[in-house]
Amino acid sequence: MKLIGYVTGGYPSVDQSMELAEQYLQGGCDMLEISLPLIENKEAPYLSELMVQAYCACPDYDVYLAGIRRIAEKYPDVPITLLLYNEVALRIGPEKLAEFCRENGIRDVNSADLSDKNAIDQLRAHGVRIAGLVRANFTDESVACAKSTDGFVYMTAFAPAEKCRPGFETIKSRIAYVRQAGVCRPIYCGGGVRSPQDAVTVRDAGADGVFLGTSILKLQGNAELLIRTVREYRSAIDG
Repeated sequence: MKLIGYVTGGYPSVDQSMELAEQYLQGGCDMLEISLPLIENKEAPYLSELMVQAYCACPDYDVYLAGIRRIAEKYPDVPITLLLYNEVALRIGPEKLAEFCRENGIRDVNSADLSDKNAIDQLRAHGVRIAGLVRANFTDESVACAKSTDGFVYMTAFAPAEKCRPGFETIKSRIAYVRQAGVCRPIYCGGGVRSPQDAVTVRDAGADGVFLGTSILKLQGNAELLIRTVREYRSAIDG
């Protein structure tokens, strides 16, 4: 199962966020997801605030792209996906963004709201796949969209029962449902993964990958502890 490190691009600075990306890889992550920040975002409160701070410190997306390019050039065999908002794609420019992805081997984009047809068409024309999204309170419409996606499917790992679709309060039940519905793309789960045992639970539910986010981001600034903690997740899911 893939271990995926989530990086809040630009927090606390662009350079330090790229250092975090490298620390994830030193700890044993197979893949990186790097966000391009936006003030009006849809992230959970903690991640949302980091994104706001990042954007306020550096609203120039060219600086973010340059940082991501450095990581892509240094680690050409590591898959990178962008966490991208529709507004960010439009501010960068669909053609420019798509060409950047092609030049840097970025094959996947994960987005909660990407809707601009030109942006989607440009990305796909440059070999970029658009991830599907299945939340804990998923609808059959979202499952149908996930079935037709050309990218991976992002699925909520853990959520309070009241925020889940009734009858599907566990990640195992949600994965089983979407697989039976015909979703065959890789399923990567994130949200609420706070311990190596949580990652094992996601693995045993049938996921193809697990995102490390808040629990690791809170260790940012303590490289030794962060790398050691990522290695504990790696060991747990490989065990």
